[in-house]
Amino acid sequence: MTQDSTDCAAGTLSGVDDQIDFVLSHPHMSDWIKQTLASALACSPIELLNDLEVLNQILRTRSALLINTGAIGVGVVRASQK
Repeated sequence: MTQDSTDCAAGTLSGVDDQIDFVLSHPHMSDWIKQTLASALACSPIELLNDLEVLNQILRTRSALLINTGAIGVGVVRASQK
């Protein structure tokens, strides 16, 4: 395991589990993040990292484009659904 893969704010698996518990029990976290995090716990860590890369690339780019065009808002419709 590389230093990058073990470097996190919590520093230990127990610390990360505490962060997960915090998110899952926090009343102001979105249902989407809670459901996604809970289901991710059952996934292979390798598959999860791959999925995170895909989500990060796609959602980060889409969000930046929406913000830059002033089309920000809850429930913005995909261009292919118009």
